[in-house]
Amino acid sequence: QVGKTQGVLADITWVTMFATNNTDIIFMNKQFPDAIENGKRYETNRMLLPKWLRDIVLDREDTNNQDKKRIAKLKNTILIKPAATSVDQAEKLGRGLTCPILFFDEFAFLKHNSLVFNSAFPAWNTASENAKRNNSPYSIMVTTTPNNIDTAEGEYCHRILDESCKFQFEFYDYSEK
Repeated sequence: QVGKTQGVLADITWVTMFATNNTDIIFMNKQFPDAIENGKRYETNRMLLPKWLRDIVLDREDTNNQDKKRIAKLKNTILIKPAATSVDQAEKLGRGLTCPILFFDEFAFLKHNSLVFNSAFPAWNTASENAKRNNSPYSIMVTTTPNNIDTAEGEYCHRILDESCKFQFEFYDYSEK
Protein backbone atom coordinates (compact mmCIF):
# COMPACT_ATOMS: atom_id res chain seq x y z
CA GLN A 1 0.00 0.00 0.00
CA VAL A 2 3.02 2.27 0.19
CA GLY A 3 4.80 3.70 -2.83
CA LYS A 4 2.95 2.25 -5.83
CA THR A 5 2.19 5.54 -7.52
CA GLN A 6 5.40 7.21 -6.38
CA GLY A 7 7.44 4.32 -7.82
CA VAL A 8 5.81 4.77 -11.22
CA LEU A 9 6.31 8.53 -11.06
CA ALA A 10 10.00 8.05 -10.25
CA ASP A 11 10.30 5.82 -13.32
CA ILE A 12 8.48 8.36 -15.49
CA THR A 13 10.76 11.12 -14.19
CA TRP A 14 13.79 9.14 -15.33
CA VAL A 15 12.16 8.33 -18.69
CA THR A 16 11.18 11.91 -19.50
CA MET A 17 14.45 13.48 -18.38
CA PHE A 18 17.09 10.94 -19.38
CA ALA A 19 15.84 7.85 -21.22
CA THR A 20 14.10 9.07 -24.35
CA ASN A 21 12.95 11.94 -26.51
CA ASN A 22 9.93 12.72 -28.70
CA THR A 23 7.71 10.69 -26.37
CA ASP A 24 4.19 11.34 -25.14
CA ILE A 25 2.94 9.89 -21.86
CA ILE A 26 -0.63 9.86 -20.59
CA PHE A 27 -1.62 10.13 -16.91
CA MET A 28 -5.11 8.97 -16.00
CA ASN A 29 -6.78 8.46 -12.65
CA LYS A 30 -10.24 7.76 -11.27
CA GLN A 31 -10.73 11.51 -10.82
CA PHE A 32 -9.14 14.39 -12.70
CA PRO A 33 -7.95 16.12 -9.48
CA ASP A 34 -6.05 12.94 -8.55
CA ALA A 35 -4.41 12.85 -12.00
CA ILE A 36 -3.45 16.52 -11.54
CA GLU A 37 -1.96 15.59 -8.15
CA ASN A 38 0.19 12.96 -9.88
CA GLY A 39 1.40 15.68 -12.23
CA LYS A 40 2.39 17.75 -9.20
CA ARG A 41 4.20 14.76 -7.68
CA TYR A 42 6.06 14.25 -10.95
CA GLU A 43 7.12 17.91 -10.90
CA THR A 44 8.29 17.56 -7.28
CA ASN A 45 10.39 14.54 -8.30
CA ARG A 46 12.04 16.58 -11.05
CA MET A 47 12.80 19.44 -8.69
CA LEU A 48 14.30 17.10 -6.08
CA LEU A 49 17.09 16.19 -8.48
CA PRO A 50 20.36 18.05 -7.93
CA LYS A 51 20.35 21.45 -9.65
CA TRP A 52 23.29 20.57 -11.91
CA LEU A 53 21.36 17.53 -13.19
CA ARG A 54 18.12 19.46 -13.70
CA ASP A 55 20.01 22.19 -15.55
CA ILE A 56 21.18 19.70 -18.17
CA VAL A 57 17.61 19.02 -19.23
CA LEU A 58 15.24 21.74 -18.07
CA ASP A 59 14.66 24.90 -20.07
CA ARG A 60 12.62 28.12 -20.01
CA GLU A 61 10.57 26.71 -22.87
CA ASP A 62 9.28 23.84 -20.72
CA THR A 63 5.56 23.65 -20.00
CA ASN A 64 4.32 22.99 -16.50
CA ASN A 65 0.59 23.38 -16.03
CA GLN A 66 -2.12 21.20 -14.56
CA ASP A 67 -2.88 19.19 -17.69
CA LYS A 68 0.45 19.22 -19.53
CA LYS A 69 4.13 18.85 -18.66
CA ARG A 70 6.66 19.28 -21.46
CA ILE A 71 10.44 19.06 -21.51
CA ALA A 72 11.20 21.18 -24.55
CA LYS A 73 14.81 20.11 -25.13
CA LEU A 74 13.80 16.45 -25.35
CA LYS A 75 10.30 16.95 -26.76
CA ASN A 76 8.81 14.72 -24.06
CA THR A 77 5.26 15.46 -22.99
CA ILE A 78 2.99 14.25 -20.22
CA LEU A 79 -0.70 14.79 -20.89
CA ILE A 80 -2.96 14.60 -17.85
CA LYS A 81 -6.39 13.38 -18.88
CA PRO A 82 -9.73 13.68 -17.10
CA ALA A 83 -11.62 10.50 -16.25
CA ALA A 84 -14.49 9.54 -18.51
CA THR A 85 -17.95 10.05 -17.03
CA SER A 86 -19.89 8.30 -19.80
CA VAL A 87 -19.51 5.36 -22.16
CA ASP A 88 -19.11 7.72 -25.11
CA GLN A 89 -16.36 9.71 -23.35
CA ALA A 90 -14.60 6.47 -22.36
CA GLU A 91 -14.46 5.24 -25.93
CA LYS A 92 -13.26 8.62 -27.23
CA LEU A 93 -10.70 9.00 -24.47
CA GLY A 94 -9.20 5.60 -25.16
CA ARG A 95 -9.03 6.11 -28.93
CA GLY A 96 -7.05 9.30 -28.48
CA LEU A 97 -4.17 7.68 -26.58
CA THR A 98 -1.50 7.15 -29.24
CA CYS A 99 1.39 7.10 -26.80
CA PRO A 100 4.02 4.49 -25.96
CA ILE A 101 3.53 5.01 -22.21
CA LEU A 102 0.17 4.98 -20.46
CA PHE A 103 -0.18 5.35 -16.69
CA PHE A 104 -3.51 4.34 -15.17
CA ASP A 105 -3.59 5.13 -11.45
CA GLU A 106 -6.39 3.70 -9.29
CA PHE A 107 -7.42 1.62 -12.30
CA ALA A 108 -9.90 -0.51 -10.32
CA PHE A 109 -11.90 2.68 -9.66
CA LEU A 110 -11.59 4.29 -13.12
CA LYS A 111 -15.12 4.51 -14.52
CA HIS A 112 -15.54 2.49 -17.71
CA ASN A 113 -11.97 1.19 -17.35
CA SER A 114 -12.59 -1.71 -19.74
CA LEU A 115 -13.76 0.64 -22.50
CA VAL A 116 -10.89 3.08 -21.98
CA PHE A 117 -8.31 0.30 -21.88
CA ASN A 118 -9.65 -1.68 -24.85
CA SER A 119 -10.06 1.40 -27.03
CA ALA A 120 -6.58 2.68 -26.08
CA PHE A 121 -4.75 -0.59 -26.64
CA PRO A 122 -4.57 -0.61 -30.48
CA ALA A 123 -3.05 2.90 -30.62
CA TRP A 124 -0.70 2.11 -27.72
CA ASN A 125 0.36 -1.11 -29.46
CA THR A 126 1.39 0.77 -32.60
CA ALA A 127 3.19 3.47 -30.58
CA SER A 128 4.98 0.83 -28.48
CA GLU A 129 6.19 -1.02 -31.59
CA ASN A 130 7.63 2.27 -32.91
CA ALA A 131 9.26 2.96 -29.53
CA LYS A 132 10.76 -0.53 -29.46
CA ARG A 133 12.26 -0.04 -32.93
CA ASN A 134 13.79 3.23 -31.67
CA ASN A 135 15.10 1.65 -28.44
CA SER A 136 12.79 3.88 -26.41
CA PRO A 137 10.82 2.90 -23.32
CA TYR A 138 7.21 1.79 -23.68
CA SER A 139 4.71 0.40 -21.21
CA ILE A 140 1.26 0.39 -19.77
CA MET A 141 1.61 0.99 -16.05
CA VAL A 142 -1.31 0.24 -13.77
CA THR A 143 -1.45 0.97 -10.06
CA THR A 144 -4.49 0.59 -7.85
CA THR A 145 -5.86 -0.23 -4.49
CA PRO A 146 -8.39 -3.08 -4.56
CA ASN A 147 -12.00 -2.41 -5.42
CA ASN A 148 -14.94 -4.74 -4.89
CA ILE A 149 -15.14 -7.30 -7.66
CA ASP A 150 -18.91 -6.89 -7.69
CA THR A 151 -18.39 -3.54 -9.48
CA ALA A 152 -17.72 -3.56 -13.21
CA GLU A 153 -14.47 -1.64 -12.72
CA GLY A 154 -13.24 -3.86 -9.89
CA GLU A 155 -14.14 -7.05 -11.76
CA TYR A 156 -12.33 -5.92 -14.94
CA CYS A 157 -9.20 -4.97 -13.02
CA HIS A 158 -9.28 -8.29 -11.14
CA ARG A 159 -9.64 -10.20 -14.42
CA ILE A 160 -6.64 -8.39 -15.93
CA LEU A 161 -4.55 -9.30 -12.88
CA ASP A 162 -5.67 -12.93 -12.99
CA GLU A 163 -4.89 -13.23 -16.71
CA SER A 164 -1.55 -11.44 -16.65
CA CYS A 165 1.84 -13.06 -16.68
CA LYS A 166 3.10 -13.64 -13.15
CA PHE A 167 6.53 -12.23 -12.39
CA GLN A 168 9.35 -14.69 -11.80
CA PHE A 169 12.95 -13.78 -10.96
CA GLU A 170 14.06 -16.26 -13.64
CA PHE A 171 12.89 -13.72 -16.23
CA TYR A 172 16.15 -11.87 -15.63
CA ASP A 173 18.04 -14.90 -16.96
CA TYR A 174 16.10 -15.02 -20.25
CA SER A 175 16.89 -13.26 -23.50
CA GLU A 176 14.34 -10.79 -24.81
CA LYS A 177 13.06 -13.40 -27.22
